[in-house]
Amino acid sequence: MLLAASGFLIIRLRRKIRNRKSPSLQAIVLERTIELNRYRQMLTKAERMANAGSWEHEPKSGRFIWSDQLYRIFGFDTSDVAPDKDVRLKLIHPDDREQFKKLEFQSINEGKSYEVRLRILRADGTQGLIQHRVEPELDADGNLVRRIGMVIDVTDRIANEETFRLMFEQTPY
Repeated sequence: MLLAASGFLIIRLRRKIRNRKSPSLQAIVLERTIELNRYRQMLTKAERMANAGSWEHEPKSGRFIWSDQLYRIFGFDTSDVAPDKDVRLKLIHPDDREQFKKLEFQSINEGKSYEVRLRILRADGTQGLIQHRVEPELDADGNLVRRIGMVIDVTDRIANEETFRLMFEQTPY
């Protein structure tokens, strides 16, 4: 309902702006703000539907930003933890940490992309399985500016595939 209302407001605002020869800065800012909120709502809903979360890392400052869905995948509320290098490492299953550290090192120091499937430890102690993809963004001189990551919780999908495989293998036909 909120998306429909935002869309309605954007359409009305665009009509008003088009009818003027030169829209005011305030009208342009209002239109962009409404549009930005609409896109943010769409992204949040899409991440929830796909059970995928995203993050951003600025290596110079060490700052990490997580989407709300990424917090949920790891079993946290957005106010429970501030994401950083150490928090992320603790969420990776101990048997997968060395591989993760190696990929992170290459990503940060060499500007390499990577994709990997990792086991995770959620806040409540349960284990999960994620598909993790990281892409660096470099400046014109080839220096790393930031990294963008996507995490897809594949725990249920893999469990369902395993169940189906076992059923198929045990069928005499």
